[in-house]
Amino acid sequence: MQGFLLSLGILLGIVSPQPDPELAVRLFRSNGQLCITVEVRGAVNAEVLKLIQAGNPLQLRITIAGPIGDERQTFAHTITCDPVQRLYTIDIFETAAQHRTANQLAAIDVFGRFYGLRLAPEEDIHFPATIDIFGTLTATGPVSFDTSVLWNYRTPRFHAEFGSLRDYQPAPETGQ
Repeated sequence: MQGFLLSLGILLGIVSPQPDPELAVRLFRSNGQLCITVEVRGAVNAEVLKLIQAGNPLQLRITIAGPIGDERQTFAHTITCDPVQRLYTIDIFETAAQHRTANQLAAIDVFGRFYGLRLAPEEDIHFPATIDIFGTLTATGPVSFDTSVLWNYRTPRFHAEFGSLRDYQPAPETGQ
């Protein structure tokens, strides 16, 4: 119902559409592995934030195809908010970790950033190689609705082709 109301609000001009989300991608090598960090910029716009603060759990997924054949890997973060305590919980499925914070900006940052994902051993990559990435936002709570309206019916995408790993440097130590 909330998704329908948001769609109707945008069509009637009551709710302003939000900027499209974008993917910021950084490839790097670490311990013989090709790794990637993906940040979904604009994943949490004003309307998404209202849904989260109301206690609606949302899941952000990125799917990566490549660099080895057509193999796909999916990584997911789920965010929930206790509306009374304003405590955010982010489940990070790729590491089976859970992050809790009362800091809204920190929660949004953790929710939208997929850090240091291992894609493939360097020796298994055949060149030229390609990587395709896309992100999706899904309502995971008891109330289901079309979340595509929250991102203006756009799916953030990234495509890269590369001929070697020569240009990718080891990741700096950040403590993350």
